[in-house]
Amino acid sequence: MEKNRITTIGIDPRLKAAQSAVADNLSNITIEAMAKKYFSEIIDKMHRFALLCTRWRITTTYKSTVTGNHDLAQTQ
Repeated sequence: MEKNRITTIGIDPRLKAAQSAVADNLSNITIEAMAKKYFSEIIDKMHRFALLCTRWRITTTYKSTVTGNHDLAQTQ
């Protein structure tokens, strides 16, 4: 605690304000990057799920067309 007091004595208040603004900006950039990564992972998982659903739908439709059985419960 004492060490911090000694280092901050004599610093121009404008420099202190600029340092604070830079630190805030960096934390915002970090949060934004984390959010982008998180949401891109969610979107990727949703896309994979959509592809899986599409494949399942095509497969069940093909099975019901070939077998003539249109009851999806039996084609699973």
